[in-house]
Amino acid sequence: MLKKKLGIISFSIFFFSVGLFANEPVTEVVKSPVVPGSYEDLINHANKSWANRYNKEDLLGSLKLYEKAYEKDPAKGYFPATRLSWGYYFLAEVFDRGNKEKMLKDYEQGKDWGIKALQTNIEVKKAGKKWYRAASKLGKDYIEAMYWTAVNLGKWSKLYGIMKSIFNLSKVKALMKRVTELDITFFYGAPDRYWGAFYAVIPSLMGGSLEKSKEHFEKSLKIAPYYLETKVLYAEFYAVRKEDKKLFKKLLNEVLKGDVTVYPDVVPEQKAAQDKARELLKKIDKLF
Repeated sequence: MLKKKLGIISFSIFFFSVGLFANEPVTEVVKSPVVPGSYEDLINHANKSWANRYNKEDLLGSLKLYEKAYEKDPAKGYFPATRLSWGYYFLAEVFDRGNKEKMLKDYEQGKDWGIKALQTNIEVKKAGKKWYRAASKLGKDYIEAMYWTAVNLGKWSKLYGIMKSIFNLSKVKALMKRVTELDITFFYGAPDRYWGAFYAVIPSLMGGSLEKSKEHFEKSLKIAPYYLETKVLYAEFYAVRKEDKKLFKKLLNEVLKGDVTVYPDVVPEQKAAQDKARELLKKIDKLF
């Protein structure tokens, strides 16, 4: 009888071990119910609203929920803080476009939340006011926070004034340089898209170059040919500075004809790009 019991126990141990190390995935996992009002619950609801961010009410609702989630558990703050940085950028670019006061506020909140996301890294936190100097030590898991902090800081500085732009240029460049090093394909060719606009905007005395601008925009389009914002910026910054009206019209008309669903995760951004294209085409006689 004892041998029989030992045999059953041995078989059970063997069977359990096979279950642990087998290649077949576990298909029946019992998940604990999400507690209402918990960090996980807030994030779930925020994500649902975020998916409809092209609607201003949904966007604002998602931002409130992400902020509550951050406050609920700062130890898990990287994701909601990064999403808030992106969200306030989207708010400025889509819904507050043309209102300088509101855009300044949006970009400022976007860059502040981006910095909070970065400060979840110990190296950034130790750097204090020189937080941007720690960018070179950050890995790919911080790429989103670096990117959204950079674009918010850059737009906020430019809108604020030339002196602020000059003062913050080194910070923005440090972040974007690291993003470029980590993943040139990030966010549908965002690094080259950024440098394309950068080299078109800054004065030649500070390194500006229309040749470099065009080169980066073309590289970005090779990475993600159907991401519409790239062509909008290509037209707005390069074509205008180059005084190439034909290219300006060609790029923006391609945007208007573009399929906004090609990249499912950024349909709101694609729709917003088409809105910008329409506005720019209406200004064509003023720009050329």
